Amino acid sequence: VFNFHTHPDHVGGNHEFERVLAIDTEYTRRHAREGFSHETMRDQVAPDALCRPLPPATDPSSYRVEPWRISGTIRDGQRIDLGGRTLEVLRIPGHAPDAAALLDRERGLLFTGDTFYEGPIYLFGEATDLQAYETTVERPARLAPSLELLLPGHNTPASAPRMLVSLEEALAAVTRGEVEGESRPGDRVEYVFERFTLLMKAGAGG
Repeated sequence: VFNFHTHPDHVGGNHEFERVLAIDTEYTRRHAREGFSHETMRDQVAPDALCRPLPPATDPSSYRVEPWRISGTIRDGQRIDLGGRTLEVLRIPGHAPDAAALLDRERGLLFTGDTFYEGPIYLFGEATDLQAYETTVERPARLAPSLELLLPGHNTPASAPRMLVSLEEALAAVTRGEVEGESRPGDRVEYVFERFTLLMKAGAGG
């Protein structure tokens, strides 16, 4: 297993696997060591947070993410041979300190994780670094001309590579104060663009 980052919605089954590879950050090691408590997960498994029923064996009244063991580390640029397909790891911290994407150069596919997806992109987490996000998004955006498809971690299963350039331009516009955000509950602000939005803490944008 290799997670695009270690937010709880990505790592819930890690403890069931013997081999879990990870980016080597303290953020990652802490999540592996501690997992996520029921108090942290309660709202994420509430009925109004779900688009489908929970699996029968999952009890929302006690659900937590169990700790897991990291069996090896992954570095930026490392190639993972899956047998007939090779994926290159791209570190793109910002959404989370250990965020990554996976590039299939031969087929022109970029698995973007949560760095890009159509819909509201969550950029309000405690460990989200907007400056790092804006800087590292330039890297996949430069790859756009060589890509055939983006394969995000949420919502629409495939997107056009030009969306990476649109994301880069949107972030720059927010930083320059050229876009007015809309207030949202939880002291957040949402910047709305054609195929995606940027949901940030109030005051975090331009």
